Amino acid sequence: MPQTTAPAALPVLGHTPAFARDPLGFLQRLKATQGPVARFSLGAPFVLLTRPADVHTVLQDTGRTFSKGYQRGFAMPLVLGNGLVSSEGDFWRRQRRLAQPAFHATHIARYGETMVRLTQDLMRTWQEGEVRDLQVDMTRLTQRIVVATLFGTTLPEDEHRLSEALSVIEDGIMLDNFTWRALVPPFLPAPGRPALRRAVATVEQVLERVMAERRESGETHSDLLGLLMGARDDEGNAMTDRQLRDEAVTLYIAGHETTANTLAWALWLLSQHDEARERLEEELRVVLGSRAPTTADLPRLPYLNAAVKETLRLYPAAWIFNRRVDTDVTLGGETLKAGTSVMVSPWLMHREGQVFGDPLAFRPERWEDGFERQLPRGAYLPFGGGPRICIGNAFASMEAALVLATLLQEWRVKAPGRVTPLPSITLRPKGGLPSRLQRRGTG
Repeated sequence: MPQTTAPAALPVLGHTPAFARDPLGFLQRLKATQGPVARFSLGAPFVLLTRPADVHTVLQDTGRTFSKGYQRGFAMPLVLGNGLVSSEGDFWRRQRRLAQPAFHATHIARYGETMVRLTQDLMRTWQEGEVRDLQVDMTRLTQRIVVATLFGTTLPEDEHRLSEALSVIEDGIMLDNFTWRALVPPFLPAPGRPALRRAVATVEQVLERVMAERRESGETHSDLLGLLMGARDDEGNAMTDRQLRDEAVTLYIAGHETTANTLAWALWLLSQHDEARERLEEELRVVLGSRAPTTADLPRLPYLNAAVKETLRLYPAAWIFNRRVDTDVTLGGETLKAGTSVMVSPWLMHREGQVFGDPLAFRPERWEDGFERQLPRGAYLPFGGGPRICIGNAFASMEAALVLATLLQEWRVKAPGRVTPLPSITLRPKGGLPSRLQRRGTG
């Protein structure tokens, strides 16, 4: 029978071992036993919030009562530096204003053609009846997309070592934040930290080489890096080299793994639900015929967009995120002291039966008729919320929809009937997603 009680806290370590063994199960038990304001310890005091109104308050008040707190510890400062994900206060506000124009809808729409073209390149390597790990394929595809849209180039000679480095980085961040390694001060050695340093150095070397080549050419570019390099604040100041490094690394790391996981989960879910897949295929046939999708088509593909939203509901790439209480605050009738860490889990929030009827079912049609506008604030947060909502949310949603549409026009996949989610920094299929390919119309 499933365990229905939260484990007892250990001295010093608190609940860290239990959380590390089974993060999703631990959080589910915590909510079931303690309710919407659940206290636990990961070597320091934490509170898990699951009431939408409380979560909305935390997100809206980030930058005032709450901070992200990602500049503490070893892994996050090493990897992300002072980029948009990790910076705070006035510095973050300046960087956000500088970066925001690069993610304007007019710029984002230009990248749609690149996303479709690179997806078509991938499909040309697929063979009828072969078995491929779609998690690997989607990761490589989104990595190519982020390189092409961020730098306007390709990095074929670096692709393999970048993929390996990113895997080390993702695992390293998870281990350094949610296992006993989080208790080791940043200036002390701990297992895995040298490998994490080497992986970060690999990514930095490649990206800094690209930026140096860009500067030497003296040419103006309209890709994301070009827009960031050309951005100026109110005083006419550009980003420093270090700021550009931090933003480029942040966009590169955050810009592909999350969407790759969303695509893998969407392909798996559609392979398990014939009725939803067939409805989506019919929508694509009616709207697109045999031509490739474009960004202009997306408003006319409501079921495609609903399938992406439903995938993000069931398998949000960002399955947890934290905030730090900077000033004593009362939430849910309980006082949270300054210094407490607040944890929010979209995985739990998105599976709340009182908000989402039949919450474990894959039903894209639930998003029809303005369903999202009817949700309580704080109930659905695949990209976070408040002023710190992911700057690339429109980019990621467009990418997922265009890639999925392009793939499903020509291919069906037969994926495993059961896949276990692996909660690391992102939520990905454990063991990958080995799937058999079937070209549409062949069976």
